[in-house]
Amino acid sequence: MKKLIKAAALMTALCLILCSCGAPKETPLTSQGLTDGGYYEGVRALDYVTLPDYSSIELDPEEIEFAKNYMLSLYAPNQQITDREAAWGDTLNIDYTGYIDGEAFDGGSTGGNGTTVTIGVTSYIDDFLDQLIGHKPGETLDVNVTFPTPYPNNPDLEGKDATFVTTINYIQGEPLTDGLDDAYVAENYTDYGFKTVKDLEDYVKASYAVSQVLDGAEVSEIPEAVREHTAALMIENYNAQAVNSGMELGDVLQYYFGVDNEDDFRTNYADYIDSQARTTMVYQAIAEQEGFKVSKADLRDYFKENTGNSYYTDYKNQYGLGYLCYVVLHDKADKLLKSRVI
Repeated sequence: MKKLIKAAALMTALCLILCSCGAPKETPLTSQGLTDGGYYEGVRALDYVTLPDYSSIELDPEEIEFAKNYMLSLYAPNQQITDREAAWGDTLNIDYTGYIDGEAFDGGSTGGNGTTVTIGVTSYIDDFLDQLIGHKPGETLDVNVTFPTPYPNNPDLEGKDATFVTTINYIQGEPLTDGLDDAYVAENYTDYGFKTVKDLEDYVKASYAVSQVLDGAEVSEIPEAVREHTAALMIENYNAQAVNSGMELGDVLQYYFGVDNEDDFRTNYADYIDSQARTTMVYQAIAEQEGFKVSKADLRDYFKENTGNSYYTDYKNQYGLGYLCYVVLHDKADKLLKSRVI
């Protein structure tokens, strides 16, 4: 998994830098409408955006604890319930061996490795999982089923009666997050950039701080230039995914959005585009209010942090200096907000 902590506009920007490809252009699409300093040409965001006070950002301890536990739960072991009967909707860990005419058949066993199924959700033949209802973990029972006709997975089994000797190992409960330590985080969250529980908690606090300001800002209007640039970046991002996957842009748009082309995406997802443009406007307003500028050292530092190499000339040639500075301005605003947490 990629790092979680990036605002939507930054995620689009960084994904383009790391994933997109293509021949350099005289005026790259990504930099069209931007100054070399990364601001929108002719647009003063503070004319449209009223920022909340972000001199200090107070956190809600309950929300932070909830978010932290959610993050920890992503890889946490689940409670193993063994003292009640299985019911509709339960997730179970089971083992089974299938028999036809008293003989075990190939592919009809978990091999003692256990498999996780959810009654009413997981698709098994006939009423296999329904027959587990009312039985407790530790029980072994015969599950009698008939293979359907046709049965493309194995035509030789079509229409045959089978008995699966099935053991319920446990009912899966909620994730157990109490007592999870730094070793657990280091083992499971390296790709997020976390090594300790504190790293993860700091991330949650920082994300909360950013969302507080983004949600609290008032945007009276989105200039068309900002809307167009935002839409172009989004399309470019999905096009990059298509190229890297050997697909067409329409295939990617169909997969994510159910539309076949760029025009339909712009029309059907205008609100989504505007929500991303709104975020961009708020970030530029913060950059304007703080008087942010982007130096060569800032660019080197950003690329060193995000790509492991401070060299950025090739990126500048392909995407334009304006776009690179745009990304770094957003990053500066992001880090400023995180620093204001109390």
